Amino acid sequence: MYPGVPCQEHIEASRPSLYPSVISNTSKEMSVFSDFPYPEDFPVFLPHAQLLDYLRCYAERFSLRKRIKFGTTVVSIQKRPDFATTGQWDVVTEVDGKQTSHVFDAIMVCSGNFSEPSLPLHCFPGMVHGCLQSPALVTSEQTSKVGWFSLRETVHTVCEMGKGPLSEALSSLTGLLNPKTTSAQLLHITVFQVPPSTCIPACCCAGMHEAPFWRGSTSSVCVGWRPGSPRVRGVQQLYFLALAIWIVSTPVVPTKPTNAQLKALFLFPQGIERFRGQYFHSQQYKHPDVFQGKRVLVVGMGNSGVDIVVEASRVAAKVTICTGRGAWVLSRVFDHGYPWDMVFNTRLMSLIRNSLPGPLSRGLIKYRVNQWFNHENYGLQPEKSCLVREPVLNDDLPSYILTGRITIKPGVKEFKGSSVVFHNCPEEEPIDIIVFCTGYNVFFPFLEEAVIKVENKHASLYKYVFPTHLQRPTLAVLGLIKLLGAIMPVTEMQARWVTRVFKGLCQLPPQSVMEKEVNEKKKNQVRRFGLSFDEVLKTDCLVYVDKLASFIGAKPSVLGLLCRDPWLALTIFFGPCTPYQYRLGGPGCWEGARQAILTQWDRTLKPTRTRVPAGSSSPCPSLLTVVGFLLLLAAVVFCFQETRSKVRLKPEQRRHSTALQGLLLGSLQLGFKSGQPALRGFGFCCWQGERGCCRDPPEFQEDHFVQAEADSCETLRLLCLPWFGPGKGINRSSNAARFRSASFSPTCRRGITVASVWGAGDGFLPGHFSSVNTCSQRRPGVFCWGWEEGTGVSANPWAVLFPVDCTLASCLLQDSMVRRVAVIGAGVGGLASIKCCLDEGLEPTCFERSEDIGGLWRYTDSMDGGRISVYRSVITNTSKEMSCFSDFPCPEGFPSFLPHGLLLEYFRMYSRHFDLLRHIRFRTTALSVRKRPDFTTSGQWEVVTETDGIRESHVFDAVMVCTGHFQEPYLPLDFFPGIDTCFKGQYLHSQEYKDAEAFRGKRVLVVGIGNTGGDLSVELSRVAAKVFLSTRSNTWVVSRVSDQGFPFDMVNTTRFNHFLDWFLPSAVTKRIRFWKFNSWFNHANYGLASTKSSNFKIIINEELPFCLLSGTVVLKPKVRKFTESSAVFEDGTTEENIDVVLFATGYSFSFPFLEESVRSLFDDNRSLYKRIFPPQLEKPTLAIIGLVQLTGSVMVGAEMQARWVTGIFAGWNKLPPASKMMADVLKKKPPVKRNPSERENLKLSFISYTDEIASCAGIKPSVLRLLLTDPRLALAIFFGPCTPYQYRLVGRGKWSGARDAILTQWQRTLKPLRTRVVDDSSDGSDGWRWMCLLALPVALTVGFLLSRHPWLGWSPRAGPQL
Repeated sequence: MYPGVPCQEHIEASRPSLYPSVISNTSKEMSVFSDFPYPEDFPVFLPHAQLLDYLRCYAERFSLRKRIKFGTTVVSIQKRPDFATTGQWDVVTEVDGKQTSHVFDAIMVCSGNFSEPSLPLHCFPGMVHGCLQSPALVTSEQTSKVGWFSLRETVHTVCEMGKGPLSEALSSLTGLLNPKTTSAQLLHITVFQVPPSTCIPACCCAGMHEAPFWRGSTSSVCVGWRPGSPRVRGVQQLYFLALAIWIVSTPVVPTKPTNAQLKALFLFPQGIERFRGQYFHSQQYKHPDVFQGKRVLVVGMGNSGVDIVVEASRVAAKVTICTGRGAWVLSRVFDHGYPWDMVFNTRLMSLIRNSLPGPLSRGLIKYRVNQWFNHENYGLQPEKSCLVREPVLNDDLPSYILTGRITIKPGVKEFKGSSVVFHNCPEEEPIDIIVFCTGYNVFFPFLEEAVIKVENKHASLYKYVFPTHLQRPTLAVLGLIKLLGAIMPVTEMQARWVTRVFKGLCQLPPQSVMEKEVNEKKKNQVRRFGLSFDEVLKTDCLVYVDKLASFIGAKPSVLGLLCRDPWLALTIFFGPCTPYQYRLGGPGCWEGARQAILTQWDRTLKPTRTRVPAGSSSPCPSLLTVVGFLLLLAAVVFCFQETRSKVRLKPEQRRHSTALQGLLLGSLQLGFKSGQPALRGFGFCCWQGERGCCRDPPEFQEDHFVQAEADSCETLRLLCLPWFGPGKGINRSSNAARFRSASFSPTCRRGITVASVWGAGDGFLPGHFSSVNTCSQRRPGVFCWGWEEGTGVSANPWAVLFPVDCTLASCLLQDSMVRRVAVIGAGVGGLASIKCCLDEGLEPTCFERSEDIGGLWRYTDSMDGGRISVYRSVITNTSKEMSCFSDFPCPEGFPSFLPHGLLLEYFRMYSRHFDLLRHIRFRTTALSVRKRPDFTTSGQWEVVTETDGIRESHVFDAVMVCTGHFQEPYLPLDFFPGIDTCFKGQYLHSQEYKDAEAFRGKRVLVVGIGNTGGDLSVELSRVAAKVFLSTRSNTWVVSRVSDQGFPFDMVNTTRFNHFLDWFLPSAVTKRIRFWKFNSWFNHANYGLASTKSSNFKIIINEELPFCLLSGTVVLKPKVRKFTESSAVFEDGTTEENIDVVLFATGYSFSFPFLEESVRSLFDDNRSLYKRIFPPQLEKPTLAIIGLVQLTGSVMVGAEMQARWVTGIFAGWNKLPPASKMMADVLKKKPPVKRNPSERENLKLSFISYTDEIASCAGIKPSVLRLLLTDPRLALAIFFGPCTPYQYRLVGRGKWSGARDAILTQWQRTLKPLRTRVVDDSSDGSDGWRWMCLLALPVALTVGFLLSRHPWLGWSPRAGPQL
């Protein structure tokens, strides 16, 4: 992230470096040198290699390399004797062991603040325990003649933490020994506890001269090292101890002291002694391979800590990051996909931040950062929000927390042998490796301590540059400041000011003034107006740079430019404050500054526009949109009037109403199961053939009971139940027994339903309808109905309960003889099918060719017999609440988005809970499924299976195919000329991809931008030399992390949004959808999609935008052809040296076990009725489960299909005639596409499809009915996420826990995120914020009234008057 810290694979002595994966946190236009723009084809956020290339180009452009002495170490910098008059310095350097002395007029220290790692073990209770006594400290002058000695004094185990001036002891320890030779200065103190039988570690002595100044024998300690020696190496093998030495005896002799004269007390970190794992500072981190399969704890939540924890989560078994203070997290991909700093760091935004009252400013910042995700829900909110802290810049952290790959914990309470205890968490967390991301100390080993005073990691400097106490301002420290912005332009501005101070062109204020300002900044008091920054984030970046620029006359005047160059002035004020602004005037003026400012957005967008998305004309002109909306509104009003007129018809007129009109009158299809709660509300009206069966109610008598009997399906008498008018009642106890059953002829086997309530009134159907299930051990033809005792009834004219003709599809239960059902596949659809069969009393037998359940979601490293499984890093694209089984919620401790391992564990829990495994035959392959000779009458199938080479034949009444649509990889080589004839590299399908390690260092081309293509491109970009992503279609990218950090599908998949999609014109909904997509990032700028696109698809990926912005993934158009080692694209560009081509082109489904006569009935899932049934079959005993793509979870869709299908098999539902099914298929089937992968991208609306299947099965909930009976639940269903529990509220399979599951779904979603609770009760900023918001308009109104109507005796101009 900083130019002085390049990446290296190994750690050089006394020199930090970056880890290989680091990418700059500030965009190229905001971190550029002010007179040398980046090349326009450089990515917006630079990997360290390209940033280093830019620095080399800069040095070459201005001939800087000849001014640099490489391989030279500065040993010491000291004042000359005549410093007070000359301000000169003596500088001692060392090259290849040879020291040289120089004299300089001024010194600019540019070593940064990443030199000395800070490892504050004493700050972690339980790690460092002990107390310091109170003997007098020995100064460096008293021990100046001590050359070396051994510490063999008794070590006292300390027992309490926090007593004694620890900081003073440690600071005085640096001057405890002052060796005779200056080349062996004591820079730092480290003590290694060495066992008696172990020699002193070589890493401590390396680099020392023959006589190290502290060196002990066995069982002693070795302290100190020379400059340039490798410091803390191999600390994971030793106990690294913090040391504080207290000298008890004040007399000091010039010779080696005796034990009686010298006593030392060590401060031992007892907790770290007990910890048996590894730990190290983040400075030593290079690759995440060290975390493979480990349980990792990262301490500290800065930028490095978050980067490391994200990388570790990809390979470690479990990753936890602990933070005591919390942090605001920002994404580098800001509004509409622009870089965060180009949106945030503008003069307008700075004016707003620093002019509003402090609480209001902080409230606006808090609101803004919480728009991405709610930091409190994620356990990241800072404890003291009254101070503006340094934010963490990371694009992946929220999604990794939401998917459970990273856990947030509070501060460490205690370290134990192999575990850690956190505050407010009683349970221990097993840990293998600890990474301390605790920052760095301010460290200048070559300077005398008196030159720069450092307290609490901060140096006392005027404007963070000049020491205040020097007689001459000839020493400046550059880059020793943290701002919310790029450090490079800030350092450049400091250097411009410092050089003018050195030349005498700028003057510093008096020493007293400088010291006063420095002391004021240390107080860091919360101000009433403007922001108050904490001790890390010093000040506002723009304010600081403007202040320095004003010192040298380089600050641009917006008002002056507004008169001379309005366009430039508006760009400067409203646009990003790029460094070019400080080259418009004053010293160092650059003539290209104006052009650089006006073209800064062009250079920003240039590297992302590598593909121009195809677009068409506007979806619909605004006039046509308005006209269409008015026509739709008129149609709705007309239908409403027609409905009302039908309701007012007389009973005899109702007989001629059609079935469709009856559906409009009702809002709930009633389904029944024994023991269900009361069903209240309006029901469907049912007709017999073309004529209605409703007739006037008979006169009620207490013992009235009409039994319907029939010898055949043609002769049927109506069963009428009286309803109760006002004042009427019924003796339920006397009639209950007789109103329990009615017998039908076994040859008819017909069903029963409930007619809707005709007439006016607000009454309900009679209480509890107990059963419409078969009685007497489910014998065909015997049915039960009635109500349970103890339930009341309400006033309404009457209701009708009657059997209906078997030919009526919408109301009749199916004539069925199905018992034994074959289920092929034990994946998601297979498990749901088995469970639904058991619910309906059927006998399922599942055939699974592998040895375990899970299907596609069971990850394996190899492809067993062509079996397809997910890749190692895959995570669900739908949240757990939206993709669970409807009567079995995911455990609340599971993350919102599940890795494949946890999803498979959920399947196992589901199977154990409902005892499904005993119905599955593992390692059994279905070889063929054929119709039996008597299929037209029996509907039976002959299934041939093979287990361990032994074939068996079975006969089943029905078959449910649950093999899914990820069966045969689709590899369209014919569309890519040269791929199999000329191209000499490797090409493969994404089915073969398991891990990214095989692609390390290669140039990879990914063809196809579905969910898999996006995931693989992002994953490969971390290890490959370059990744290109080729796509021919327009694609919209959606993040799993939606508004305020909630799962995207729980926010977007609601009945309210579904209603708006139905109600509003399609052109309006499309515009709203495009606006929502582009609010994250502008897809046209990234070459992904255009708002003028007529065809598009949606993928789920939150990491792809930043990969495109940082250049690790390059988007390309369709490949035109391949050559030997290159790919030529449609736009004429060519990418050379392609090593691997990875086709993410989807799958084509096939059912090789089905006989050809059956396979020919459907060429894809759109040829199936409701995407399930082949409509041409004589008997509906074959169902294809899960062969549908929805905008939501396919798991829910598969379970809904299984519930309806098993209801048909059991006889409770019936399909319409084949002609109607074919008409429905042809109506919904769009034109045939050119390839299977494109067909698969045609997804159905999740709510529309599941509601459609639920209506067929009689399990769709009625929001209007619930609004009357349970308003809270109705609102949760309509405005909340459409979770699958909604389909367990009514009908067959009703679940008593459905209501509670719906009302607690958000608690289960947030439960795994809230692992760190922030107590921000002491912060009153919310109250201040609201007071300020209310006070502002009041103050403006009062000011206006006073100006118009001044008080008596007061004149605004003349002042008080008598």
